[in-house]
Amino acid sequence: MRMKKLLSMILTVSLLMSVSAGCSKKSGSSSGDAEYNIKTKTRDNGNEAVFELAEAKSGKTSLDTDKMNDAYLDFVFEMMNKCSSGAGKENVLISPDSIFYTMMMVASGAEGDTLDQMIETMVPGSDPAEALLYASDRMYEQSDDTLGIANSVWFNKEKADYVYEDYVSYVKEHFEAEVESIGFNDAGVSEVNGWVSEETDGMIDKIIDSLSPSDLMVLVNTITFDARWAKRYVEDGVTKHYFTNGNGEEKYVDFLDGSEEAYFNNGKAEGFLKPYVEGHYAFLTILPLDEKADINQFISEMTAEDYRAFWDSRIRTRVYTSMPQFESEFSVEMKDILSAMGMEDAFSSEADFSNMTEEPVFIGSVLHKTFIRVTPEGTQAAAATTAVMTLGIGPDGVAYVTCDRPFAYAIVDTTTGLPIFLGTVEDV
Repeated sequence: MRMKKLLSMILTVSLLMSVSAGCSKKSGSSSGDAEYNIKTKTRDNGNEAVFELAEAKSGKTSLDTDKMNDAYLDFVFEMMNKCSSGAGKENVLISPDSIFYTMMMVASGAEGDTLDQMIETMVPGSDPAEALLYASDRMYEQSDDTLGIANSVWFNKEKADYVYEDYVSYVKEHFEAEVESIGFNDAGVSEVNGWVSEETDGMIDKIIDSLSPSDLMVLVNTITFDARWAKRYVEDGVTKHYFTNGNGEEKYVDFLDGSEEAYFNNGKAEGFLKPYVEGHYAFLTILPLDEKADINQFISEMTAEDYRAFWDSRIRTRVYTSMPQFESEFSVEMKDILSAMGMEDAFSSEADFSNMTEEPVFIGSVLHKTFIRVTPEGTQAAAATTAVMTLGIGPDGVAYVTCDRPFAYAIVDTTTGLPIFLGTVEDV
């Protein structure tokens, strides 16, 4: 069920664990929960879990959100650098937030070096408990009628009692995750894919191909974006132009022509900002000034500092704009990328998820899929991410920006400038 932001939201989810922090639990006991219809295990490993520390700080700690936003932006661009560096002439699109929320649900059950590596990768320099608070706060602040966020946890019904009840309770309450128990077989794959398809309005109809009996659970996030332009393109604003793709081929396609009031130029690229209705979100184009630039190479070298400099270069001036109407989808296995970024232990036999389960478990895969459609009316976009837990071991005057060659773009939160979606258009 897609989350909606309510100004006076009161969480009504009942906890499976005792509400008293630090209370003693009976070793080795397990309990069947009527709400989940899943038997889970009581944690008694002596650890003070990171999610307990986060709950203890909730409402008592003022997060330095500006600092954490900057740290998170480093994570965003390091991921995008790695995804685009080997993409060749393919369109690239990731949703950093979808990956972030999935991996933070996983990190909630981590301990020791595994936890430290995951947090240092996603929110460098942050306290782990505060990073969890940042993730859940950010999720609730974002979710509204335009941006839908949904999370779910799917247990292997043969092994659901391996998982600690307080971990399940935490991700259910603080990430509003739906919890289901399924067979890890073809029927279970269909259930997960069906949920993803429903939550993304059919834009992503499949995220996983198979589940193994040795897998413990799958954690899933979906994000959907559906917004109308604040100033839609009128009929005479849809014209035919040539778009030259990354291979130098010309295509005669529909372009969206108009004018806006925000122009960007940091000496390396120029662009424009086109707001959506209500103004909280906008579409940002990033067109290299070098007409021969390889857009995926360009974005693979862009740092968080480069992006911030581009965002801060905004000037208010009339800018005549033109970009192609397009539709694009992308998929990537994030396991090697996230491991190379610093999460080595989480994907290996060294993984420590002892606040999730007493069983040896590691992240077997992180699959990420995205879709976007840009039309005269507005933009639809969707992302889905799964983590499978496996048992084992400006110039003056008027400006012009015509995106008639490969360019990059982002759907941004206009308050912070942080990208919710970040992509490239090599071809249309």
